[in-house]
Amino acid sequence: MIELPPNPLKVKSMKRIMVIGNCGAGKSTLARKIHGLTQLRLIHLDKEYWQPGWVETDLDIWRHKLEGLVAQDDWIIDGNYGSSMEMRMKRADTIIVMEVSTWKSMVRVLKRIFKHYGSTRPDMAEGCDERFSWSFLHYILIYNFTRRPANERRIAQYGVGKTIYRLRTNSDINQFLSQLEKEKSQL
Repeated sequence: MIELPPNPLKVKSMKRIMVIGNCGAGKSTLARKIHGLTQLRLIHLDKEYWQPGWVETDLDIWRHKLEGLVAQDDWIIDGNYGSSMEMRMKRADTIIVMEVSTWKSMVRVLKRIFKHYGSTRPDMAEGCDERFSWSFLHYILIYNFTRRPANERRIAQYGVGKTIYRLRTNSDINQFLSQLEKEKSQL
């Protein structure tokens, strides 16, 4: 069941939206759909962070780049990147937590690898072709035991006063998007 704040969605008040969750949870897909309904600036962290050939951006350059992105008036940012979570949470007005099961995430990622293998996905940096990686699959397997609790601690610390949605199932996601679309049509 979708966990919504007590008040209905307020499209007008959603200006800076964070979407976090395990790889394969549907963060980028949801972010694109929210973008389609709100026209807020869409930022995929993977696309911003990685350089061609899966080269990581220097941490000082990354932090500076991220500060510029987060300082903008409106955005939807999907991705985890724990070292920048605090910065984004402080600035966000809405946090969407994708709480998809480990196995569903794993199946989705394996399908994604199969579908895009050897090519670059739309939400990924150019020159970062989809590939198979055991370490990436391991990250997905342990995410709900390691990263998710860390994110919950961050939400407890920096999420006070923010609107927080926890989406667990496809039904939750569809309900959220339907409410967002309904709210938008009433503007």
